[in-house]
Amino acid sequence: MTKNDHWIICDANCLCHRAFHAFPDLMHKDDLTGVLFGFLRDIKIFKDTFKTELIAFCFDHRGSARLDLDPGYKESRKKAYEKLKKEDPEKYEIKKEFRRQVGKLKKEYLFELGFNNVFYQDRREADDLIAMLCQSLRKTEKATIVSTDEDMWQLLGPRVRQFNPITKAIITEKVFTERWGITPSQWSLVKAIAGCKSDDVGGVEGVGEKTAVKYITGDLLKGVKYERIISSSAQIKNNEKLVQLPFPETQEEGFYEDEITYDKWKAFCLKFGMESLVDEFPVTEGYYKREITKRRKLRKGDS
Repeated sequence: MTKNDHWIICDANCLCHRAFHAFPDLMHKDDLTGVLFGFLRDIKIFKDTFKTELIAFCFDHRGSARLDLDPGYKESRKKAYEKLKKEDPEKYEIKKEFRRQVGKLKKEYLFELGFNNVFYQDRREADDLIAMLCQSLRKTEKATIVSTDEDMWQLLGPRVRQFNPITKAIITEKVFTERWGITPSQWSLVKAIAGCKSDDVGGVEGVGEKTAVKYITGDLLKGVKYERIISSSAQIKNNEKLVQLPFPETQEEGFYEDEITYDKWKAFCLKFGMESLVDEFPVTEGYYKREITKRRKLRKGDS
C-alpha cells in the first residue's frame, strides 16, 4: 500500500469512546475537550502507523432504519440510557457530555480543520457508511478499517483489512478465512443465525457463532440445534437484513480532497489549549497526487 492508494476508514464513534475514557477530565476554559484531544492524537498515530495521509471518518447519526424491521433493535441501550437518567443523574450528565463532544467534532471541528471526508447520514450507522466507502474504492485503492466491531469482518477482502485500535491486531481476509473456515461474505449469515447480543438481534436458541459456521460449511450433525436452525428460517432471513452492511438505500458517497494546512492545525490546537499537538501535524507537503472530488458545501445529514 502506497501513500496515495491507501485509505484509513475510521469507525469514529469507536474512537470517540476510546478518547473520552482516556481523557475524561481534560478541560480548556471550562469546556471538556477529552474527545477532541484523544481523537486528533489518534489521527497522527494511525497515519504514521499505516504510512498514508488519506483518512475518512464515519459517524453514527440520528435514529436507525433498522428499527423499521425490528423495534427491539438496540433496545437495551435505549433502556439503559433512560434508566441512567432516572437513577444516576451524575452518570447521565456524563453521557450527555460525551454526546455533546461527539456532535461538535463531527459537525464542526473536523471540517474547521479541513478534513472533508467526514460522513454521517440520518438513520444510518457508522458501519453502513464504512461499508459504502469500501464499495466505492477504486481498483487501485485499498483500505484499513479502524474499528473494534466484529460486524466489519463481512467487509474484508483482497483490498480491505481491519485494525483493532485496542488490541492492535490486524485481520485480513486470509486471517479470517483460516480462523473461521468461511469467507468474510458469509459472516453476516453467521451473525443472522447466532444473533448479536450487543445489538439485541436475537439468534437461534442455543446456537453460537461456531455452531452457525458448522451449519454453513455442512459440518453440523443433524440434531436439536440443526433442527432449530432449519425451523428458524424466517427469523434468520429477517436478521440478515439487520446485520448486512450497508443497510439498503444508504446514500452513496465518494472520497473528497481535504483542505488541511499547518496554519489551520496550529491555530485550532492553540485555540483549545492543545499545545502538545501543534507539532503533531498529520500531513506532509504534496501528499495529494491524485484527483479527489472537492467537497460540496451542502453535506448529507447536516439538516
